[in-house]
Amino acid sequence: MVRSAVIDARASIKVLDRSDIDLATPMGRGFMAMLSALAEDERLRIVRDDEAFAKTDVLPADAVKQPYL
Repeated sequence: MVRSAVIDARASIKVLDRSDIDLATPMGRGFMAMLSALAEDERLRIVRDDEAFAKTDVLPADAVKQPYL
């Protein structure tokens, strides 16, 4: 998702001291693909958890504020 948007926009990142994250190199494109996959996986996890939470009537214990004494 993020990777395709960057590629479609023909954006590039030129890093002079770190070739690992330079999008002009195969390693840099792979690095961007990995970050994109991690971000998409995290987004799907958040959506899944949010949908599961919306189906419940009870707040989880960590969502309930404890009073200070």
